[in-house]
Amino acid sequence: MKAAFVFAAFCFGFYAGAFEVDNFNCRFKPLQDVSDPLNKEVDRRIHDALEVAYKNGSREEKKVPEKGKKKEVPKALQRWFDREKASIEKSKLSPEKKESNRKSLERRFLNMLEGAEKTGLVGCDRGQVFEVLGAALAPAWMDSMESWASQQNFSKCNVKGRDSVYKDFSTLESPAISFAGLNSVIQVGDTKIGVDKLSHFMTEGLEYYRQFKEGATLEEVLKIGENEELGGYGIESTGIKSYGDLSANYGGFQFWSQLIEGGNPYLVCRNGKWIQNRKFDWKEYVHSGFDESVNCSTYKTPGMEKKVDNAVSELAKLNKFGPPLTCPMDIKKCQELKSRITNPIVFHAIVHPRCKTAGQGHTGSEGDSDAVR
Repeated sequence: MKAAFVFAAFCFGFYAGAFEVDNFNCRFKPLQDVSDPLNKEVDRRIHDALEVAYKNGSREEKKVPEKGKKKEVPKALQRWFDREKASIEKSKLSPEKKESNRKSLERRFLNMLEGAEKTGLVGCDRGQVFEVLGAALAPAWMDSMESWASQQNFSKCNVKGRDSVYKDFSTLESPAISFAGLNSVIQVGDTKIGVDKLSHFMTEGLEYYRQFKEGATLEEVLKIGENEELGGYGIESTGIKSYGDLSANYGGFQFWSQLIEGGNPYLVCRNGKWIQNRKFDWKEYVHSGFDESVNCSTYKTPGMEKKVDNAVSELAKLNKFGPPLTCPMDIKKCQELKSRITNPIVFHAIVHPRCKTAGQGHTGSEGDSDAVR
């Protein structure tokens, strides 16, 4: 019983949502494209955040913390930090990867704390606009796009753990799925994705961008998500390393890189203020790499992988689908990813080995060095 409570506390922490999704079952459920309300919510957050920030920035009197006075940390943010830190310490990662994850967590904590305190915006400050919009679009501890979408009354696919392709996982194999259940799946354009991908896109994508601007190489940026998937965000809690998550992370990195830069940025400076230059569209970024029934996942043990393969095969037969009867369930979509993701460094990092070799008569996961054998 005590172990159960420990697992529950580990899985739930501050955020009571779920970690994983079942794109396999949802593949056979008809859904409506919800990109329109999702796009409108992003644009609303951008508009409202800028409006409020400029109002705050125009105030003559601003509260400035006394010199040397300790910053007050919001309780929700502190709980989030404590949970993530405990997850890192409990993980079985190497000392080097643990240290990397600790530093990444500390950077996020400080960035979010700074964003919570600095809500004002004056002029076209390039650094401050990321704090303002980061707090609006990528809050890791409250009101995320993921939690917003989960509460909306639009088309979703919900699968209970006992009915999912993970139904044969034991609590020891995947404590998060056992206690937190599964997230909803929605459709963006013609691609079905878990609502968790919205948070990965915004939050992890912003972290990638910040590290890149601070001098990290592309390989180092991609390694941030890799280490997280091997730790408390993946293997250690769910038993799953999701390449769909890694694809969403990188998609978000692309978005934040285009916020005020490039030939067609989202924001431009006019008359001393940032204004929105173009509307946001999720379909510009979402692709089959976000779909875990196409861009397969790696599992903590070969036994877990076999359980999923068997469940997917049964599901495919039940729905008179196939071949293939295992992941990837759409070879053509995998092959399209090769054309879409042209950077070989990125392709290698965010596409699962099965998807890379789809159509070549190979369905095994050899070559994925993270699989625990």
